[in-house]
Amino acid sequence: HDALRMPYGQVKIAWFGPVFTLIPNRLFQQSAKAVYFRHLSSAVAKDDVLLENALKRLSATGVFPINKGLDFLFSLHYPDSKLLHFSTAFIDGILSLPVSTNRPRLFVYVMDSFAMLTLLDGSQLKLHNYFNLTGENDLLYYCLLVMKQFGLNPDSDPVYLAGQIDADKPAFSLLAAYISGLHFINHRFSATFGPKGIGLPVPLLFDLLCVAQEA
Repeated sequence: HDALRMPYGQVKIAWFGPVFTLIPNRLFQQSAKAVYFRHLSSAVAKDDVLLENALKRLSATGVFPINKGLDFLFSLHYPDSKLLHFSTAFIDGILSLPVSTNRPRLFVYVMDSFAMLTLLDGSQLKLHNYFNLTGENDLLYYCLLVMKQFGLNPDSDPVYLAGQIDADKPAFSLLAAYISGLHFINHRFSATFGPKGIGLPVPLLFDLLCVAQEA
């Protein structure tokens, strides 16, 4: 695409994929990245490289694999770019949102056939995981499963939605039938939208807004 060949003052590349792990900073070792995926050896290909991002608002480092060829192309075409995993940006983003409740908050981000569920209790990260969506009931099932495991009440505890989900989708109707405290994330941070962004729903753009906040 011609837009990818234009010169930019700053380029940020967000990698989205379910293979991602968080390591507390006090335990993270640069030389031990492969060890962190020993239990997920089938998810890391031989031609993958392991990269890491330090989170800004959490004392942890995210580690993730990316194809070596893609990493080389990104470095070749955008040598000064910042490459980060989307989970890094998303966790940093939701940790910076205003807090209006003392109850745990479940954040649900949907992209293609994946749902990313993140549970915050105040500023503490309780869960961050990806779930594969293969049926129309899967999103509801995983949300209720996480809420049950962590003692959340579907009738009162808040669930925040972003990504490829809106009020017209059947998945939302199912969620609304069982979870009372549904909210769409409408926080723009300090972003100013250009002409093509005006009118687009903020929850759909929340991924880009999170990435834009990363230094």
